[in-house]
Amino acid sequence: HHHDHAPQDAHAHDHDRAPGDQPREHGAHVHGVVWLDVALDGARLEIGLKGTGADLAGLEGAPADATDVAKVETARRTLSNPGLLFAIEPADACRVDGKGRVEPPASALKPPPGADAEDPAHDHSHGDWSATYAFTCTTPPAAVTLPLFDRYPDLTEVRAQILTPALQTAAEATPAQRRITLAGPR
Repeated sequence: HHHDHAPQDAHAHDHDRAPGDQPREHGAHVHGVVWLDVALDGARLEIGLKGTGADLAGLEGAPADATDVAKVETARRTLSNPGLLFAIEPADACRVDGKGRVEPPASALKPPPGADAEDPAHDHSHGDWSATYAFTCTTPPAAVTLPLFDRYPDLTEVRAQILTPALQTAAEATPAQRRITLAGPR
């Protein structure tokens, strides 16, 4: 009765594949999308930005060489300049308070291999960057447009959470429709 155990064999074979063979899913780690938190409170407008290292720095994880280190520096410079990323309407409504506060992921700040001993504490943040910007407004801003799509050609979408005295909503912007309205219905 040699055919008796064939089904078990085929079955057993199925379970040999290690779970590690599956592509790793990162859940919230999405490429091509940047998240914004836009909060307007009186004369103060705050914008928080978050995105992956792959999108914002062209680098995921720790730098492997000097080229990667330069990418991190460039990303930090770009992200600390809100004028490159946001255009507030009307143009004279708000002025930016200093530079953006940029927080690269710990992994992006690691020295390339060979420069230093490996750090045993592995960073699991998947390299999300975040940055915060503050503006002082003389009149309430009506909208924010996003020239950041020109800086980051790989972005397909910006998902914004908007919180103003008149408005609490989520908005999406794309390269074709890059304006986020802040004014509530009059």
